[in-house]
Amino acid sequence: MVIQSLRQAALTADTAAASSIGVEHVHAGYTLARSAKRAYLLAKLSEHHKVIYETVRAGSELRSGELRRRYLQHGERANLRRAAPRTFSLYVKHLVEGNLLVQRQALGIKGNVRTFRLAERD
Repeated sequence: MVIQSLRQAALTADTAAASSIGVEHVHAGYTLARSAKRAYLLAKLSEHHKVIYETVRAGSELRSGELRRRYLQHGERANLRRAAPRTFSLYVKHLVEGNLLVQRQALGIKGNVRTFRLAERD
């Protein structure tokens, strides 16, 4: 992503008719590269991944049990086969590793309960 950031910074500087690439161009280039990467990742998601992503997007911050329950409801409406619990966890893990979702331990609750929210946008 570093190369894409520098490329975008150069294009931004060229558009602004600057004689050199400045810090503001690098920042803008980084932001554009992150947006392009996010769009690319979203386009490659499977239907199950998309249902999970849209569920979190609609619910701001969800606990893991609530996310699973809503996923099953939305998947049923979309005529998707139910994913097994371990497969569901794998789908969520893919979204977290792709920096599309952020997970953290739910505070004040016993057990392995996590909360999920969308990763910060640029």
